[in-house]
Amino acid sequence: MRLNYLPFTPTLPVKFSCSSLPLIGFLATSLSTSAQNFSFENGDFSANDSYFGSSADATTVYDQDVDSWDRDGSHWVDNSSLASDGDRFLALGQYGCAYQTFSSGVLTPGSTYRICVDAAAADEENKGGLASLVYEYSWYNTSSGDETTVTALADLYAGDFTIDGVQSSAGSQISPSDLLSSVDWKTYCVDLLMPTNSPGAGYDLKLYISNGGTSPTPTADLLIDNVQLNAIPEPSASALLGLSALVLLRRKRP
Repeated sequence: MRLNYLPFTPTLPVKFSCSSLPLIGFLATSLSTSAQNFSFENGDFSANDSYFGSSADATTVYDQDVDSWDRDGSHWVDNSSLASDGDRFLALGQYGCAYQTFSSGVLTPGSTYRICVDAAAADEENKGGLASLVYEYSWYNTSSGDETTVTALADLYAGDFTIDGVQSSAGSQISPSDLLSSVDWKTYCVDLLMPTNSPGAGYDLKLYISNGGTSPTPTADLLIDNVQLNAIPEPSASALLGLSALVLLRRKRP
């Protein structure tokens, strides 16, 4: 399996709603190397709508009701038979997004991390459209409230992801599932190199998952669940020595 490698540096101009989110404070997160509330299970769920017949907590504006996540333009759906993991998942509308803030010292500068999310699409209003997927990031200063420009890390339409381990191609988007029967969940992954050039002390990293990017305007909702963020360990010294010994042995064979 080949995973696409992307540097954690500014790349593409992006269309998104996340950059216009009001800065209503810093989400404190005591993380290890992984995202909290992977599957959007916990938080102040208050059903105020339905989504394909399921109980849902809908918001058209910025909200912090999902533990460890901020979200904008989404349905928080409660349906254990449709969720990829657990009981709940998010459905992000056109340029909707969800993000989590990682406090200083949680992610190691210069280290590589693999971020994956189970994703699908749904077209509740029968618009006949598609959904897309983009990862973005910004730096956020907890003292001043300053935030850097949100920058694209990986865009499905640009072919930056692996999908169930297979490299995506340029122009990829996600076709809607029939949520009345099942969800066609697939796992979308990319490797990200943590930047060493942060703006300075006091800045934390916001990592966004959005429905949009450089693709054509999405009309279907992007469903996301089971987020995973894990460090990719460098080869240990002993492993490298073992590999060197194996190479030497192969060379000595007649």
